[in-house]
Amino acid sequence: MNLKFIDFLPIVFTLFCSCSHTDKNNEQVDTKVTFIDKKVIPNNYYYKETLVGGLSSIEYVHDSSWYFISDDRSEYSLSRLYNFEVDYSLQGIDSVIFKGVIYLKNEQGNRFDFDDIDPESLRFNKSTNSFFFSSEGGRTEGNTSPFIREASLTGDFVREITVPAQFDFYNEKKGLRKNGAFESLAFQNDSVLWFVNELPLIEDGETPQFEKTNSPVRLTKININTGEVLGQFVYMIEPVQAKPIEEDGFSINSVVELLCLDSNHLLVMERSYILGVGNYVKVFKISIENATDVTLVKSLLSEQYVPVDKELLIDFSDYNEKIDNVEGMAFGKSFADGRKSLLCISDNNFSDSQETQLWLFAIEGL
Repeated sequence: MNLKFIDFLPIVFTLFCSCSHTDKNNEQVDTKVTFIDKKVIPNNYYYKETLVGGLSSIEYVHDSSWYFISDDRSEYSLSRLYNFEVDYSLQGIDSVIFKGVIYLKNEQGNRFDFDDIDPESLRFNKSTNSFFFSSEGGRTEGNTSPFIREASLTGDFVREITVPAQFDFYNEKKGLRKNGAFESLAFQNDSVLWFVNELPLIEDGETPQFEKTNSPVRLTKININTGEVLGQFVYMIEPVQAKPIEEDGFSINSVVELLCLDSNHLLVMERSYILGVGNYVKVFKISIENATDVTLVKSLLSEQYVPVDKELLIDFSDYNEKIDNVEGMAFGKSFADGRKSLLCISDNNFSDSQETQLWLFAIEGL
């Protein structure tokens, strides 16, 4: 059964965030972002006998065809993607209609068992007509290594992409932190893929706190055909956006998604969660033009470097809306007036106290 979600009529916010850049003629161009609408996909909604939730990434393929990836580790339903259509305009999001479910499979052609993978980010490659997705790993013994894999349109295993060995879970002195691996992917072109570790490697810096910390992560681009690292640049994560109510209360800020604009510019999404306070989500436009390539640097703690330049593009707190665990974004069709559309999705963690939110923005001058 297809499901059409209907909300109250949207309120279009003329309040916008803006930043500026120079175009190819070296002229200053303002980038303006307008919030259009937010729609909530109900909790405890089942589609084709699967529980819809844990939506950690969103990807646009063509026309009105979109995909979600669920970070369900085959706990509620088998690891999967959802195909859906979304009808929207500058007046808001009209409908979200689920059209299909695709189960991810391993090298042997079998669907994944409980805790085999921890799927997080999803991207479509037009030249190969296939999906690329990441698994965070590090959850349980036996699925310790994160990975990036290619899958067919039916979810079948195609290949695994070679990533540097530094992005693994080793010990308390180096490597990835638990729950700090690959949440984000972005294609620059058919063969160049960007990714970033969600939290700093142990040998690189601290996890973000409310007090300012040194929290660098490695923004890496690779050739998906050869596994060659084409560049690696330091992205500095912002401090946690609010102080926990309890002195020892849990809090985190991390990098959860990427979008590539061109060979030197990307969008980076950061998401803060503070126990008892809630979520803060920001999207930054970054430039690597002046940044140091740290591909050969083993530890950022012992080296000097220039990080990427970053400029705030979207602050979700500006729109007087409840913000949940937003951690996915993708460009869609352009609006009638030529502005880009940006859709963002939140992961409800399969919790009745959280929401699966779909946010819609219009962007001019990007």
